[in-house]
Amino acid sequence: MTGSTNDLGGVPRSGWRLAVACASLLAIGSAPIFLRTFVNDDSTYALVARKLAAGGLLYRDAVDNKPPLIYLTFGAAYALFGNASLAVVKLLAVAVDLACAGLLLLIGRRLFSPRVGALAALFFSAAAVTGLAEDFAAPNTECFMNLFVLAALALLSRDPEHPRRRALVAAGVLIGVASLYRLQGAVALLAWIGFFFLRRRALQPRFLGVAAWMTGGFLLPLACAAGVFCAQGAWSDLWLWAVRNNFSYVDIGAAHFGWRPLARIALAAISQLPWLAAAIAGGAYWLRTREPERGRTLLIWVHLLAALFAYQTGTRFYGHYALQVVPFVSLMAAWGVANLPRPRLPWLRFVPYATVVWLIGFSVANTLRLAPPWDHQGALDVAAAVKADGARAGDVLLWSAPPDVAWESGRGFATRFPFNNYLTGRIFGTPHNLPSATRDENRAFESAAGWRLFAEDLAASRPAFVVDGRLPGFEARSYPLLEEYLRRYYAAPVRVGRYDVYRRE
Repeated sequence: MTGSTNDLGGVPRSGWRLAVACASLLAIGSAPIFLRTFVNDDSTYALVARKLAAGGLLYRDAVDNKPPLIYLTFGAAYALFGNASLAVVKLLAVAVDLACAGLLLLIGRRLFSPRVGALAALFFSAAAVTGLAEDFAAPNTECFMNLFVLAALALLSRDPEHPRRRALVAAGVLIGVASLYRLQGAVALLAWIGFFFLRRRALQPRFLGVAAWMTGGFLLPLACAAGVFCAQGAWSDLWLWAVRNNFSYVDIGAAHFGWRPLARIALAAISQLPWLAAAIAGGAYWLRTREPERGRTLLIWVHLLAALFAYQTGTRFYGHYALQVVPFVSLMAAWGVANLPRPRLPWLRFVPYATVVWLIGFSVANTLRLAPPWDHQGALDVAAAVKADGARAGDVLLWSAPPDVAWESGRGFATRFPFNNYLTGRIFGTPHNLPSATRDENRAFESAAGWRLFAEDLAASRPAFVVDGRLPGFEARSYPLLEEYLRRYYAAPVRVGRYDVYRRE
């Protein structure tokens, strides 16, 4: 980051002051997540990475439906800082957000002006951590995906209508890496192809070649990842859980759109209100702009629309899904605040102040929400009992039990499943995962392949403990395979809080 002699209208002029301001905003918004061990999907990433560090193979010995890089990122933190370095991963997410702010500074400067770049960096630093902490501040896949999507945008932002071949390939590679963190990262490639198509007059006769070079770069990291899993003999496992399962996951979610997704949309919109309002105002004014401003603003709009398309995939609308939209809303809000006529829109002058108010308000609310000690009706007592029983070596099978039981006891999760939703049909983000769900309603969503693999895992290695969360209708003994297995190999359960703890005999 470098300083600017331009008048930034109250925005810090020097690079280091802007960096300190962005870091301070991110620190204030991220602080509440350090009050809990796990705050979101990081629980699954942490347990899977621990199993991989012990020699397990992703998707074969540890199953989840995300692309591979998020688990490798957690695993790298373990390798560098120890096997319980969750705080380091959270700090890494803050550092990644700060790097994204730096990229937005560069993109805004190149496409528009120093003031737009500085405002975009500040707006993003606040917006990325303003909302429910478990969605907006947690180390989710969107955080890491954004870094590579924005790096591609920064690479081509100097002259997006006359890109060089090497830059196109490199940008494609970066978007491919982004999609290895989160599949929806691939929509950035569609955004660029859409932009090239809309601006094809400036590119003629290079449109098809430009799209082809970028697509080729995008496919390179995907081909490398596929080659690695083929060499490990785990291609079929990758396809089953990270590809095919995601299609059914999206389809099932799309079939259950209701008031809960609408409530998530409303909460996300409220949490981003200052920047959304400025971005919408910028959109209304966009058609009045002239070239090259109009073309460069179009580049941001196609990325924003592509991110919105990815956000609605599966119609679950979790808060952390909105993170992929935040960089482009921040850019458009910065452009609007910097360029729209103040006499007609006097409220724009208050957007920077609203940014601070919104951030502090959500940070206080998140601190109050996450500060009380978490135990989930005896989960930590179960973890302590499992950890204290050194006579039984082995892992713990979590059956409707929280991941904290395995993490706090220092044991891995038994079988390849860190949670049993694939087996019980309790599909996240649908009524099938609500307390009102019943076994009969969920039978159609139980994974037959999952049950076959689960049985193979139990036959190969008996867990030292089985911890049953006793969800009504989904208890371990409600499933004949598990009922017989527990009867043959385990002592009668001991009740700890809401959990039944079975010890291997």
